[in-house]
Amino acid sequence: MTKEPVLSKPIRTISRWYGKLVKDEMRGEALRTKLRMATEGDRTKERYALAKPFLSNDFDDFRRDGCLRMPLPGYEKIAPIFHQIVREYEQSEDKSFGSKKNLVNLLAIEHLNEHPEIVDAVFDETFLRPVFNYYGYIPELASLALFYTPQNNDSEKSQLWHIDAYDPHHLKHITLVEDVALENGPFTFLKIPATRNIRRQSGNFKRGDDFESRFSNELSENIPHIGRHDEGMFVDVSNCLHQGGRTRLGKRVLFFIHFASFADYLIVEKNYKTGIYIQHEPALVKKFATTRIRQLMLRARSDLG
Repeated sequence: MTKEPVLSKPIRTISRWYGKLVKDEMRGEALRTKLRMATEGDRTKERYALAKPFLSNDFDDFRRDGCLRMPLPGYEKIAPIFHQIVREYEQSEDKSFGSKKNLVNLLAIEHLNEHPEIVDAVFDETFLRPVFNYYGYIPELASLALFYTPQNNDSEKSQLWHIDAYDPHHLKHITLVEDVALENGPFTFLKIPATRNIRRQSGNFKRGDDFESRFSNELSENIPHIGRHDEGMFVDVSNCLHQGGRTRLGKRVLFFIHFASFADYLIVEKNYKTGIYIQHEPALVKKFATTRIRQLMLRARSDLG
C-alpha cells in the first residue's frame, strides 16, 4: 500500500483553510496541488518536461470546454474481454457491490494480469496526447473500472448533479461498452462554461443540492454520453457538473479511465470495490511501469528493475 506523503496532511490542512476562507472548495484543492507539486521539485520538473513534446494548440477547445469525444485506441481488441466479464457477472449469484450500488465495478486485478492489453491501451501515445495537453504536465493514473449499472428507480449519490472534489482536475475517459440510450441513464454533464455559470449563481457546490429545480434552464444545456458501443468521451469531472446512472430501463456498462494531478487522494480501503487503483498495487506497478512516463503516472521508482 502506498503511504501518504509526509507533507500531505499539513498541505491539505492549509488548502482546506484557504477553501473555506474564499468559500470555494475547488480553489482550495487547486492550492493543495500547487503546494504539493512545489514540494516535489525535481519530479514536478520532469512531469512538465516529458509532457512538453506532446503539447500543441490542437486541444484548445478541450481545455476550454472540459470535454473531448475520442475513442480508446485499440478498444476493439479488449471489448470482447469486457463482454465476457459482464456475462460472467450476470450469470453469477454474487451481486454484491461497494459504496455505490449503481456503480458496480466488475474489473479485478486478475483481469489486468491476464489481459495486459487493457492497461497498454491506456498508455497508447495517441490516447495520452490530449491528456497531457489538458494538464500541461504528466498526470497520474488514478484508477480503472468496468462499471455496471442495473435498472433502478434511484436518484442518489452520483445520480445527482455534482462535481468531484479532492483534485482540481479529475479527468475521466468513459467508453460505452454497450449501446447507451437516454433510458439507460447515460453519464450526463455540462461543459465548463455552463458549469461556471451555475457556480457563480449558487456559490460552492455541494452534492445533493437541488440543482434541477433551481437551474432548470441552465441544465437544459446538458450533454448525455449516448450512442453505440465503442464510443468514448473525456470529461473533467472536477469542473463539469455531471450525473448519471438513472437507469430506468435495461442496464448501462461503461469502462472508466481516471486521471488526476495526484492519484493517492483517497483511502483505498474504503473504495476497494469502486475501481482498480494501480499505484496502490506494487505488483501491478512493477508489471506495467516499463517506461519513465508510465513510472511517473504510476508513482513508481525511478529504476526499471
